[in-house]
Amino acid sequence: MTTPRPLITCSLLLLAGCALVALRPAFAETQHSAPTDPETELQEITVTGQRAANLRATAVKRDAVQVLDAVSADETGTLPDFNVADALKRVAGVNVLLYQGEPRFVTIRGFDANYDTVTIDGFAFATPDSGGRQVYMETLPSNLAQRMEVYKSGSPDLDGHAVGGVINLATPSAFDFPDGTTLVSAKGGYNLQRGDAGGRTPAGEGQVRSSWQFGRDDQFGLLVSASYWERDIFVPQEETASATNWYQANGKPATTAYGGNGIAVPAGRLWYNYQDDRRRLGTSARLDWKPSPQLSAHLSSYYYYQHESAERNDLNAAVNSGATDSGQTDTTGTLSLVNQYAQLANLNFTRKLWGVNGGGAYTFANDLIADVGGSWSRAVLDNPQIFDKFTQNNLAFTYDTSGGAPLFTAVDGAKAHNWALYTQNYRQFQDYQLGENVFDVQVSLSRHVGPDDRGLGFKVGAKWVGTRQNNSLTQTTYNNGGYTLADAFSGQYTCGYTCNDGGIPLISQSLADQAFWRNYAKLAAAYAGSAAQTSDTASALGGDYQVSEDIYAGYGLLAYTGDGWRVQGGVRVETTRFSSDGYVRTNGVIGPATSDKTYTTPLPSVTGTLHTSDDSQLRLAYSRTLGRPRYSDLATHGGSLSTTGAIYTLSQGNPDLKPRLSDNIDIAEELYLDHGRGLISMGGYYKTIQHEIFNFTQTESLTVNGASAPVNVSEARNSPYDAIVKGLEFNFVHDFDFLPEPYYGFGIAANGMISWTSFPIILGDGTVVDRHELPQQANRVFNVSLYYESERLHGRIAWNHTGRMWDDRYSNLTGAAVYYQNRDYMPSDRLDLQLSYDVSRMLSVSVTVQNLTEEDVRENDGRDLELGRQYINFAPTVMLGAALHF
Repeated sequence: MTTPRPLITCSLLLLAGCALVALRPAFAETQHSAPTDPETELQEITVTGQRAANLRATAVKRDAVQVLDAVSADETGTLPDFNVADALKRVAGVNVLLYQGEPRFVTIRGFDANYDTVTIDGFAFATPDSGGRQVYMETLPSNLAQRMEVYKSGSPDLDGHAVGGVINLATPSAFDFPDGTTLVSAKGGYNLQRGDAGGRTPAGEGQVRSSWQFGRDDQFGLLVSASYWERDIFVPQEETASATNWYQANGKPATTAYGGNGIAVPAGRLWYNYQDDRRRLGTSARLDWKPSPQLSAHLSSYYYYQHESAERNDLNAAVNSGATDSGQTDTTGTLSLVNQYAQLANLNFTRKLWGVNGGGAYTFANDLIADVGGSWSRAVLDNPQIFDKFTQNNLAFTYDTSGGAPLFTAVDGAKAHNWALYTQNYRQFQDYQLGENVFDVQVSLSRHVGPDDRGLGFKVGAKWVGTRQNNSLTQTTYNNGGYTLADAFSGQYTCGYTCNDGGIPLISQSLADQAFWRNYAKLAAAYAGSAAQTSDTASALGGDYQVSEDIYAGYGLLAYTGDGWRVQGGVRVETTRFSSDGYVRTNGVIGPATSDKTYTTPLPSVTGTLHTSDDSQLRLAYSRTLGRPRYSDLATHGGSLSTTGAIYTLSQGNPDLKPRLSDNIDIAEELYLDHGRGLISMGGYYKTIQHEIFNFTQTESLTVNGASAPVNVSEARNSPYDAIVKGLEFNFVHDFDFLPEPYYGFGIAANGMISWTSFPIILGDGTVVDRHELPQQANRVFNVSLYYESERLHGRIAWNHTGRMWDDRYSNLTGAAVYYQNRDYMPSDRLDLQLSYDVSRMLSVSVTVQNLTEEDVRENDGRDLELGRQYINFAPTVMLGAALHF
C-alpha cells in the first residue's frame, strides 16, 4: 500500500521537531525556565535567526499603507535560501516556478510572472528574458536583498504594471550592520540522482559581505558583497507525445477522441535526460552618505553572471497516424508503424545583468521631503544550440501503461538497437541573442505620508522608464548527412523518467561533430552542396526584431492619518509608447515591417486602514492596475519555426494586442501578537480583468524541409470576455515561547492562498469554454515552516504546496474536439530542511537538504486531466556549510 503524501509530510515534520528537541539540551549553553510574564519573556528570549527575520518582516507589514507582505534577513543580514526566489516562497500567496529543479519565476497570488513588476530599491531593471518581462530570479543571489517587499494592492506611487503585484528588493546598507562587519560562508554537497539516470553530482555556493563606516561622524557607509554558486544535475523526464490515440476492437485507429473501445493509448514515448550544469557569479557594492538626519544619498552597482550548459539526450518512439494496435488490453498492446529517433540537444545559455542606481532625499524644515533617483541596467542573453537527430522508421513496439509513465519495448530488439540503421535526419545550428537596456528616472515630493505622521499629507511624483531591446536569431539546418547514429554513439546509455528496453543511447558531441564535417565535406564536393540547406531564412528573420518602449508616469495622492485610522487615495496616469521593427511573411514574401502603439491609462486607487484594537487593524483597498503584453507577443515579427521538439511550433507577434486592465478589491484583517513577534492575518481579493491575453494555438499544415507537416501555430490574443479572479489568503506566524522547556524554542510560519477563476475563451470552431485558471496560475499555494531557535541551534523544515496550473505553452484551442489536449501541471509538494549550529560567536556550521522527499513534477491532459503527459524527476540536494562572522 502506498503511504499518503500528507502522512509522509506530517511524519517528517514530527521527526524533525523531535530531533531538534532532543538536540537542544545538549547544545544549550544555559538553562531557561518557562517564562511566566510577558515582560520577563521579552528579557529572557533572545530574538535571533528566523525569529529576528519574522520580527522585521512583521514590522514592515504593520507600517505599510498597502496590502503588503515581506521577508526579511535575520540579525546577521542573511537569508537562509539559495536565491531570491527561494526566499520569496515564504511570503503569503507567493510561489515559484521551477526550471530543471531551480526556482526561476515568482508568481504573486498565482499570477504569471509577466503580470508583475520587480524592482531593486524601487528602480526597474533589465532582464535576460527572451521576449518577456519576467525576471530570472535564479540569476540573483539571496544576499542581494536585506528585505523583500511584496505589494499586493495598488497605490499611485507604485508601478502600474501590477495585476499580480510589485516585488521590491531592498538592498542592504552598511548602516544596517555594526561597523567593520564581515560575513564569509560556503556550502558544498551533492545532488542525489539515481545511478541509472546519471548518479550524484556536485553542488555548492559561497558568499562574502563586508561593510565599513567612515568619514566625519561616520557619515559614509560602504558595503560590498560577492557570491558564487554552482550546481550540476541530471534531470530525467518523459513525455507521451502531444496527443493520445484510441483504437477500435479490430486494432484500427478510431476516428474521434475517446472513440473506439475507449482505451487511451499514448501516441508516443519521449525520454529526456538533461545533464544541466549551472554557475552563477554575483558582485555588488553600495555607498551611502548620511551627513545629517535631513539628508541622505546612495549609489549602488551590481553585476550578475549566469552560465548554463545542458546536454539533453532524447529517445522518442512516435506512433504514426496509420498504426494499428493488436492484442490490446486495458493497459497493454502492440503498435505497428512506430518511428524512433535519437537526438542530442547541446544547449548553452549565458545571462548577464549589470547596472547602477542612485538617489537622494532631503527633508526641509516644514517636513517636506524631496526624492530624486535614477538607474541604468543592461541584460544580455547568448543562447547557441546544436541539435543532432537520427531516425529509424517502421518499427513495432509493445507498450505498458499499468505503472504510470508508459513503457515501450521494441518487438525486434536487435533491429531497434542497431544504431547503424538510424540515419542522420538533420543537424541544426541556432544562436539566439538578446540585448536589453532599461533606464529609470524618478522624482517625488511628499509631506506627512509616513507611518508615524498625523493629519493631512500628500505626495506627487513622476517617473520615466525606457526599454530598448534587440533580438536576433540565426538558424541553419542540414539534412541527409550520409552518416548514422553509429558514427556518433558514445557507447554508453542513460535513462529517462522510466527505464526499460536498454535506455537512451548517449550521443557524443565530438563524434557527431567529426561525422558531420567529414561527411558534408565529401557530399559538398560530389553534389555541390545540394545536401545542405544552408540557412533557414524564414525562422531567422522571424526571430529578428527590435523593441522600444517608453513609460511616462505621473501621480498624486492625498492621505489623512487620525488616531486609529488612515485613508489614502489618488491617481496614477501612465502613457505607454511602444514600437517594434521586424520581418513578416506576406503572400509568401518575407519583408520588413514596423508597428507603433501609444495608449494612456488612468490608474486610480484608494486605501483605508482602521485600527480595530491596539494590536489589530483592518485594511480595505481598491485599485486599478494594468498588465502590458510580453514584448514578443506585441512586437511585429513573423515568428520562429522550431522543429527540434516532438511537436513543430511557430509563434508570431500580434501588434493589435491591448494591455490587460484589472480592477482590484482587497480586504485584510491583521492581528499582531506578543509585541509584534507573532501575526495572524486573513484577507480576500476580487479582480476583474479586461482584455486578458492568452496564446491561441491551432494546428496548420506547413511546408517544413520540403514536405508538408503539422505545425502548432500560436499567436497571443485578447479575450473578449472579462476574467474574474477571487481568492482568500491567510498568514500565521508565532513563536512558541509560552511552552515549557524544551519546547519554547519552536515557532511556526504558515501562509496560504486559494483562488477561484473564471476565464472564458473562444476556440477556433466558435466554442466558448470557461477555464478555471489563468495561464501558469496556481489555484492553491501553501507554505508551512516549523522553526527552532536556541542559543546555538537553529533549524527550519519548510513545506511548499503548489496547486494545479495550466501550462499554456502547449495550448491547443483549435476546437472542442481537441481541447482535451491542453495540459495542466498537477499539484506538487516540496519539503526542505535546514539546520545550523553556532560553534562560537564567530563560527557556525550547517546542513541543508532541498527537496527532501524527491518530489516529481507531472503534467496531465484529458477531459478530466486523467491522461499523463509529462513526468520529471528531481532528486534531493544535500549540502554541508560553514559561516564566519567577524
